[in-house]
Amino acid sequence: MATSRSTETTIETANAKKKQFFNCFKSQAVYYALDNHSKPYTNDLSPGCKTCINGTWSCLFINKMCTRNCFYCPQDRTEKNESLPQTDQHIQFASAKEYINYLKTFHFEGIGISGGEPFLALGRVIEYIKLIRDCLGSQHYIWIYTNGDLVTEDKLKRLKDAGLNEIRFDLSATDYNLKPVALCWKAPVYKKFLSITT
Repeated sequence: MATSRSTETTIETANAKKKQFFNCFKSQAVYYALDNHSKPYTNDLSPGCKTCINGTWSCLFINKMCTRNCFYCPQDRTEKNESLPQTDQHIQFASAKEYINYLKTFHFEGIGISGGEPFLALGRVIEYIKLIRDCLGSQHYIWIYTNGDLVTEDKLKRLKDAGLNEIRFDLSATDYNLKPVALCWKAPVYKKFLSITT
C-alpha cells in the first residue's frame, strides 16, 4: 500500500508540482466557482460542482479502505474491510434501497461517491449507481472521487454503462500522475465525465 508522509520536502514538492500543473492553464480562460479561488474550471462548471455550491448534493462514503494514506485526508484509513456506506453526517445505509429513500426524503440533485477509494468497492459503487438510475432516472447527477490507482478502461466503461456522469481524479494523492486521466482522454465517451481535483 502506497503512503504519503507530511514532511517539508513532500509538501514543497507537491506545491511545486501543483503550481506547474496550473501553469498549463495560463493560456486558457480559467474561471473560479467561488470567490476564494477554489474550484477552478474551464468552459462550463460541472453540474456536480453546481449542486455542491447550492447545497443540494449528498456525499456517500462507499467505504473506508484506500490504496493511499495521504497526510491531508480527513478520513480514517485504518479500516481493512468494507464498512457500511455512510454520509458525511455518519448516517449509515445497510442497503442501496435505504440510500435511495434518503435521497428521496431530502430531495438531493447530486450524488458524490467517495471513500476511501471507491474502486476498491467497485461492485458496490455500480450497484448504488444502477439503483439510483432505476429508481430516480437521470434527474440526479452522479460522480465519484478517485486517486486513479485502480482505474482501467474496462472499469471506466462499467461505470459509464451504470450511469455515472463524472469521475474526479485527486492528482495530489498520486504525485500528479496523469496516466489514469489519460485513459479518460483516450476515448471521447469518457472526456465529458473527466474532472481533476488537486
